[in-house]
Amino acid sequence: MDFNSFISTMFGGACVLIGTLINGHIQYIINERKTAHEKELHEKDLLFEKNKEIALAKGKIYKIAHHLKLDSSLARNYILEDIGATEKDIHKMYIEQYHLLSEALSLCLIYFPELMSDFKELSQNINLIWGNRQNYFRDSKNNEADKNKLRLTLIDLFNFVEITVREIENKLLKSKSQAV
Repeated sequence: MDFNSFISTMFGGACVLIGTLINGHIQYIINERKTAHEKELHEKDLLFEKNKEIALAKGKIYKIAHHLKLDSSLARNYILEDIGATEKDIHKMYIEQYHLLSEALSLCLIYFPELMSDFKELSQNINLIWGNRQNYFRDSKNNEADKNKLRLTLIDLFNFVEITVREIENKLLKSKSQAV
């Protein structure tokens, strides 16, 4: 083997080696970019799902607050009176409200801790409404003066509930809660 052949062989081998190294490096960069892109897409999907979860929680809290406001209204009281609601009906409605409050408090604890105090206040007023409704429908059936006095107390409590629900609505609307 002469010197030129040897140099040609070495040069050819070096070119193959360099080509292989360059190709390997390019493949490494492509794989890194692909992995980074896939990771970014996965993180965007997770973020989308988390924001969707937060939006659903916000909607559920809003719906619960409105349901509680409706149940704690003068119109509901007239309906209950008109249909001849019994103490059992009042208890059943209160138990449903209690479950809704528990659900709302759980959602607030996880997603909207700034609403906890509002829902606790709402809970206190609903407890007071429940007690006064019992008296209204049970104890004051035949005493119109007592009934009017309890009606005024209930109206005040209904107003507190409406104000609290309005505050909850405003906080939910202003809330920037979202996954980051």
